[in-house]
This record gives sequence, C-alpha cells and structure tokens, in this order.
Amino acid sequence: MDEIPKTVHPRGFLFQNIMMELMFLIIINVVCRTFSNASFRTVVGKSNSFLHVVVGLLLLSLCAYLFIVGVFKIFRYLSPKKTIDTLSQCVLKTLRDIHEVESADAKVIIASDNLGIFIYSGLTSATLHEKYVFSVAVRELLSAIDNPRYVLVKKYSILGISIKRYHHSYACPTVLAAKKEYAEIFAQYLTKSTGKFSLVYTRNEKGRKELLKCRRRSYINQNESIIKGKKMTNIWG
Repeated sequence: MDEIPKTVHPRGFLFQNIMMELMFLIIINVVCRTFSNASFRTVVGKSNSFLHVVVGLLLLSLCAYLFIVGVFKIFRYLSPKKTIDTLSQCVLKTLRDIHEVESADAKVIIASDNLGIFIYSGLTSATLHEKYVFSVAVRELLSAIDNPRYVLVKKYSILGISIKRYHHSYACPTVLAAKKEYAEIFAQYLTKSTGKFSLVYTRNEKGRKELLKCRRRSYINQNESIIKGKKMTNIWG
C-alpha cells in the first residue's frame, strides 16, 4: 500500500466539459447578435415612438431570456454528469473487488454546476488512502488517453456486425491495469452498466494501432486538447 502524506487531503476529480462550454457560448453569441441586429431593426426601426422602442426592447429581451433558459435546460439534460457517475460507480465496485477499497460505507459523490460544464467526482466515508486511490483512478479514466496498458473501447452491434466506437473510449486506470484480471473485472462492470466494451491490450503491434485510433478520436482527448490549446502528440513520437 502506497504511503499517503498526512498533510495531503485527497480531493476528487473535476471534469471540465469544454465542448459543452464552447457550444453554450456560441449559442449565446448567436442569440445576442441576432437580437442586436436583425430583430432590433425589425421591431424598433419601424417605429418613431419612444414608448414603442422601449416596449420592443423589452419584448426582445423577454424572448432572448426565454430562449436562453430553454437552451440552459437542454444543456443540463445533455450533461455527461450521469455518465461520469456511472463510470465512477464502476471504478468503486472494481476497487472493492480488488480490495483497494474496503470501507463498508464508502460511496461515490457527484456534483456539478447548473450547466454541467464542471463535474466533480469524489469518494466519501472512506479512508484517506481509499479516497486517494479512487481519485487517481477516476482522474486517469477521465483524462486524455496517453499510453495506458489497456484501453476500453465501446462496442456496438449492427446486423450482427461488431463495430468499435473509438469516440467513446477510455484509458484503463493504472491501479486497475496492474493485472489483466483487474482490467477484465472493470470491463465487466462497464458492460453491465453502459453496454459492451472491448478491453484492448496496448503493448503489442495490434494494440498500438488501436491505441492510436483512441487517441485521435476519443471525445476526452478532443476535450483536453481544446483545454490545453494544442493537438495531442502522436504516440510514435
């Protein structure tokens, strides 16, 4: 068991959904431009009355407000909060099975802002070490895929043909990739909770090709690439 400094208080992992943030800002920008240009000229331009101008501006403001509130609710619905909760639960179950978490009352806590742009995942009612192990595992799972021992790729079946969706792929956390059986347990929990996943060993030629596809197409890699303002490096570099 790794030593955890007593001065270190393990925090949970905070996932920044930059795609959601960018989409929201784009929509707000479009709405503002629309109402400040075409709509404003349509409603106000035809009237010489100050009262009509004021009423027109109020109506435009109300419409903009209602539209933004509608978008706000849609974004909350599309938030990956539920997905992160499910993934975190799978991590905890696996950690229990491999005896990294043994506190009976340990449970996952998920919190987010109203738009679901920032999503927090942590462990409560657990020891310092257990919180630390969980936090690191979730961070690795929800961070950009670099060079993990195993990757997990979502699989779909269409007309009996199995298709891998690399956009929906994750790096297997180090603690769960220490042994193949640990990684298989994690893959089984993911399959039970979200559908079938393919566990790919990356330390051979075939696995490296799969890893490259994951790094290029993974939503999480694209998300982190935008946050860092740079393209992900090639694994062959």
